[in-house]
Amino acid sequence: MAVISQIWSLAERDGIVTGRCPVKKITLPRQDNRRERYLTVDEADMLLTALSERAPLMRDMAILGLDCGLRFGEIAGLIWQDCDFSRGLLQILDPKSGVNRVAYMTPRVRQLLESRRGSGKGNGNGPDGQDYIFTDGNGNPVQSASRAFKNVVNELFNQGVTDKRYRVCFHTLRHTFASRLVEGSTDLYAVSKLMGHSTIRMTERYSHLSPDKFKAAIKTLHSSR
Repeated sequence: MAVISQIWSLAERDGIVTGRCPVKKITLPRQDNRRERYLTVDEADMLLTALSERAPLMRDMAILGLDCGLRFGEIAGLIWQDCDFSRGLLQILDPKSGVNRVAYMTPRVRQLLESRRGSGKGNGNGPDGQDYIFTDGNGNPVQSASRAFKNVVNELFNQGVTDKRYRVCFHTLRHTFASRLVEGSTDLYAVSKLMGHSTIRMTERYSHLSPDKFKAAIKTLHSSR
């Protein structure tokens, strides 16, 4: 459809055709491409164990995805000034949603950050002179999930999986974070704030993971009669 539209535009420019492109009147069916896969506790542990051996840097970044629900870009953009160890907070500045927020350190997030800080990670060699927490061999912020990470998740989870909605990738870790919160009966408003969603509608996709709440609501309605 896009190719036809481009051809029509060129033909119209050259005086070969006139009028509105025919494909403009066609509405294609929309597919729900939202990812449905998230990791169980055992799968997450399996992933971290494999990454510890083959990609330690990615293991640490994966923990922030699992425990804080951060996007890859948010993790890669963290600098040491974003860490408030006294309150156990991470400042997430200029995120995708456009609204700054905080993430909360779990014990293992705090431990890995203190370990990286103690080992001198973050040397101020980034392009803007910032002390990035996660850097490559040249001191620059990590740009994308490593090949080692992709190899690990493909070997562990993606064998024979062709539908991308069920394939594991780095973003699956963020999805896992939200799914576990909802399954643990955290209300959707709190999940929305922790995820940094711009609207509650983005969080409602997880509502099916807490059917007990809906059953309880129906029971309340029935008992009030």
